[in-house]
Amino acid sequence: MENFDELYAFFMVATDLAEDEWTPLKLSPDDLTEALWPMNDIFKPKLSRLNAMAYSIRFEAEADLAVLEFAQTGKADAFEDRTSGAWRVLAERHVQALTMCMANGAAGEAVIWTIPAQLPDTLRTRAAVLQWWLRMKLPYAPHDRGALVLPSGAVPGPITRQ
Repeated sequence: MENFDELYAFFMVATDLAEDEWTPLKLSPDDLTEALWPMNDIFKPKLSRLNAMAYSIRFEAEADLAVLEFAQTGKADAFEDRTSGAWRVLAERHVQALTMCMANGAAGEAVIWTIPAQLPDTLRTRAAVLQWWLRMKLPYAPHDRGALVLPSGAVPGPITRQ
């Protein structure tokens, strides 16, 4: 797994245990959906603006920095000052992660995610975002509803209203 170093470090700190002391907890697609679901709230106020933008890979690194900061702090503030391009990447990753959960659930997959049983339930959302959003390879082509494509030299500002 490409994100193992970050995830391993997160689990070590969160559980205060070494990897060989973890008891694996196998979770279903519904469990992962439940862990990711609270992230819907950060996108709701910005949804119309996000839907107007085309997805661009040039904002993926910025989105990854936001994911790492969120995993560390657990605060949605980690996303606030990001460019609208990074927000668009994060929103696409979120939607695709939820879509993947639904597809696996519909296919009858019993287990999609394994975490240490010692991980506090309050940290599941942070762990899910870290594991499933960081450097996410999109399983589906981005769904671009909007036609707003930023010129290659343009750097969009924060998505928050001025």
